[in-house]
Amino acid sequence: AKAVQRARRLIYLEDQYLWSADVAKLFADALAANPGLQLVVIVPRVPDQEGAVAQGPQYIGRWQAIQACERAGRGRVHVYDLENTVGTPVYVHSKVCVVDDAWVSGGSDNFNRRSWSHDSELSSAGL
Repeated sequence: AKAVQRARRLIYLEDQYLWSADVAKLFADALAANPGLQLVVIVPRVPDQEGAVAQGPQYIGRWQAIQACERAGRGRVHVYDLENTVGTPVYVHSKVCVVDDAWVSGGSDNFNRRSWSHDSELSSAGL
């Protein structure tokens, strides 16, 4: 949270799930406080859990998180997915965050409360 709050130029995030309201608020607050800040997010095009019960909420949560960031940082939020040379979506499973080329985190934890509090995850961060 401290690194994101101190961001001035760029937050780069690769995450399997971008649906946490708490994380979206953290990014949105940073975007609102810093008019020069850009947010670049790489997510999978299609969630990993199929079916109406799981897939729908994943899309809704992601949409709500992205909308919160876009409202705070109009024109400064860039969300992408990946595909191979024949157009097949590539599933983004990485969990990386880089802030202003000054702080980095990587590991197995997604940017959400569940990964940080309930799952067996490991991450490393540094300046």
